[in-house]
Amino acid sequence: MIRFRQIRWLGALALVAGCAICAPAQSADEIDEYSEQGQQALAHGQFAQAEAAYEKLRELEPGVAEVHANLGLIYFQERKYEPAVSALRQALKLKPALPKTGALLAMSLSELGRYSDALPGLEKGFHYSADAPIKRMCGLQLLRAYAGLRQDSKAVEVALELNRLYPSDAEVLYHTGRVFGNYAFLAMQKLAQVAPASIWRHQAEAEANESQGSNDAAISEYQQVLSVDPRRPGIHYRLGRTLLARSRQNNSPEDITAAAKEFEQELQFNPDNANAAYELGEIHRNAGELDRAGKFFEMATKDHPDFAEAHLGLAFHTHDDPRIRVVSSMSQPLCAVMTPSHALAARPVLSLCDLIRFPMCLPETSFRTRQILKELEIAERVTLQPSVSCNSIALLKSLLLCGDLCTLLPLLAVAEEVERGELIAIPLAGTALQGTSVHLINRLGRRLTPAPLSLMNELTSYLNRYAPRPGAIKSRPTLVADNVRQL
Repeated sequence: MIRFRQIRWLGALALVAGCAICAPAQSADEIDEYSEQGQQALAHGQFAQAEAAYEKLRELEPGVAEVHANLGLIYFQERKYEPAVSALRQALKLKPALPKTGALLAMSLSELGRYSDALPGLEKGFHYSADAPIKRMCGLQLLRAYAGLRQDSKAVEVALELNRLYPSDAEVLYHTGRVFGNYAFLAMQKLAQVAPASIWRHQAEAEANESQGSNDAAISEYQQVLSVDPRRPGIHYRLGRTLLARSRQNNSPEDITAAAKEFEQELQFNPDNANAAYELGEIHRNAGELDRAGKFFEMATKDHPDFAEAHLGLAFHTHDDPRIRVVSSMSQPLCAVMTPSHALAARPVLSLCDLIRFPMCLPETSFRTRQILKELEIAERVTLQPSVSCNSIALLKSLLLCGDLCTLLPLLAVAEEVERGELIAIPLAGTALQGTSVHLINRLGRRLTPAPLSLMNELTSYLNRYAPRPGAIKSRPTLVADNVRQL
């Protein structure tokens, strides 16, 4: 079952701006005073003061639905969900058609884990509400409720709809990603139960191990797949790719030779596999066998012109190929990246041991960043176990902005977010992490046309702009608490 963190509230839920209260003359002044105090406190996010004022109003006018509704909203913001449920139910009893109150009641019940009671209100709010913020918040809580009730297929349906409605919403992407990941895990768990010896089980295990950098386990599982079906499309290529990854870890020429054989096998059964052709070309190029390398590169580009060489490249490590020219280099030490509210944000320097106690999202193992980290894990005898691995830096940054994850990246990758105060980058202890650099490269002797030449100059200026300066790695903006406004 998925554990959802507290869903953030962005000031979108406004129940009542004021209350029309009829009262005897002797208490009218007192009612006006508490009403004004409550509204002012709500407007400034001062919920304790607002709670005191509205509790006084409830004593004076217990029959006014709006007082109970606003008090329920205040309790909700203070995470006092039991009294929130009581106040909101009383509001609906007095005025069943009170706007947004039913949705807030359902969300309060969801926060208490009373998912069966919450479902009708959440489903109504998500599927039928014309209020966009209410629809969004009910959808996020509906994910929690369906997951809590183990109605996983319904959770996936809601996640797909949320992604359609809010394709660029970082919080939605975070929660829906967890739902999809959980559903995939359950499907793989079911596969292991119903067909533990099947070829599909071995392939799933192999792919999972490869994505986590567990190369020995992945190689073993891919070999199991091939023992059942030696001609299975793509498996020789995947096995070769994993052997190459292990060769980088162990500096093993035997693994490179074995990988080449697997790529050749893949091309024998599937001549159109441009990835296998490219990898063979790289192996021969690195061995100085340029004629053979050219043959495989031509094979890769014959039916896949997108494999053609680029004019420029950004590399996170130096390249010893004599045909590559380094145009510009910039020191880019790896940093621990997180939001300013993260539990580690106050630390001036961090180590890998500090980070392993917190959930992390990291680039997948094909990234040079991850390969450097793997080498350091071995040296320091620690293991990073990311909650999320992905091949998109943009997605990593979106996940960070949700608040409770951290990652390891060069400062350049998050420089703009650090400038805006959305993220901070904390230096890491250890010389291995301080010596990394970013290089702008191109092909030696290639004459650049005006367009790529202009781009090269722009990239050089960009790299110089974000070159780290002493004492400037960490940016700590003034923190402003997120407040919920009473509109």
